[in-house]
Amino acid sequence: MTASSIHAKTENKVGPADVLFHGSSTVTKLAPILHVAAGTVALLAGIIAMSSRKGARVHRVAGTLFCVSMLGMAVLADHLAVATPEQILDFFIGTFTIYLVATAWMTLRRKQRSVGVPEKTPLSIVVCLCLLSRF
Repeated sequence: MTASSIHAKTENKVGPADVLFHGSSTVTKLAPILHVAAGTVALLAGIIAMSSRKGARVHRVAGTLFCVSMLGMAVLADHLAVATPEQILDFFIGTFTIYLVATAWMTLRRKQRSVGVPEKTPLSIVVCLCLLSRF
């Protein structure tokens, strides 16, 4: 083997960054950065919400920011799971996170002791996705 043939073989190696970013859309290239940024905002907003007095304006604003950031992070995780090969399990985790955050948000916003279609629909979707993943 010559040095040039060894060099040619190492040149053709494909790393994770090449798979994720080569030929990807701009959204897919920005998604990891936005995913981490949304997660960081959610962590900071969660700390502020937990540290402030329940019902106070800062608690409500931080809680809203937490929910929005978590939803954004989970949606981007779902996008990355579909765009990245062999990451389908992450799609289910992201979808489950969306379900948990959305239903928690609906719990705060709905009338007492009422469960309706907005609460039952996401549960049905998550249960069907979990059942499908078993096959």
